[in-house]
Amino acid sequence: MGRHAFGPEAAAHRKAGTVKILGALVLACLLALALYAMLAKGGSGSATARPTPPSVLSIEVTGAQCLVFVRRPGGDILVNQTLTTGQSVHFDGPPFDVVLGDASAATVYVRGQVRPAGPTSFTVS
Repeated sequence: MGRHAFGPEAAAHRKAGTVKILGALVLACLLALALYAMLAKGGSGSATARPTPPSVLSIEVTGAQCLVFVRRPGGDILVNQTLTTGQSVHFDGPPFDVVLGDASAATVYVRGQVRPAGPTSFTVS
């Protein structure tokens, strides 16, 4: 049986193999990250996103706070809480009975259009 030499050439050969393996792993990680980013965007960067239609009813609090009560007529309560500045709620599938504690503290949108200020209770059909 022959003797194996472990000289400088063998060490250089092992080092080169390790560098190739690490390079392949880094490349695989970068490709996986790029694929993940592309899928997270919804597939292809060239696809045009479809606009989302506005909710049937959106209420955004613009004052300090506003009690917001929304329910199905004669049925389930969808929200009954005090919201603060910047908070909002969105609903689809009318009809809705709406009661606002302070109508001047909230902006109400019906099908994307601002609802004129008015009574604190109203129905969206």
